[in-house]
Amino acid sequence: MTFPWDNLISAAAGVAGGLGGGLGSVWLKARYDGKQARQERADAKADAVTDSYASLVVTARLAARNMRQLRIWYGAAPGAVLDAAMPPVMQRGDELATELNQAAAVVQLTGTEKARIAAGKLIDAAREVSAVFQERSELIRDAEAKQAQRSRLAPFDSDGADALIDAVQAATDEFITAVRTEKRALVLRR
Repeated sequence: MTFPWDNLISAAAGVAGGLGGGLGSVWLKARYDGKQARQERADAKADAVTDSYASLVVTARLAARNMRQLRIWYGAAPGAVLDAAMPPVMQRGDELATELNQAAAVVQLTGTEKARIAAGKLIDAAREVSAVFQERSELIRDAEAKQAQRSRLAPFDSDGADALIDAVQAATDEFITAVRTEKRALVLRR
């Protein structure tokens, strides 16, 4: 009786092929899972950046609306707009300034270069409006402290304030354009 070498070789080849195929499929599966995990992380990061952009735009638009309300009050004749109605508007303005600064900071930390530059321009435009309003508030406070009439103050430059608020809105639009341009470029690269 001769040893069945053919049977042994066939069996060994099947076992080796099975082990090799199994190890190969494990390796391929691990590689696929790693690639999928990297893609999920990249997608999550992109979503977070997009959320930060959206937050900045929404906050900037709300801030501009609030600025317009303040501009109406500062520009109105004394007594034409109820002074009692303004503290909530002023408080909301303070809250929106904080939210706008925070949203811009997130964009400047996580956004692209163009987005960071556009966010900086937006926050600078908002600060200019804030400085005008702050100066007017101080004049009103000083007049009230001296028991002087608000009507004796120099007229408020409503047109100048409107121009500054328009600049905030234009900077918001420029931010949106910068972000859209980058997103289109990114999609085209894929």
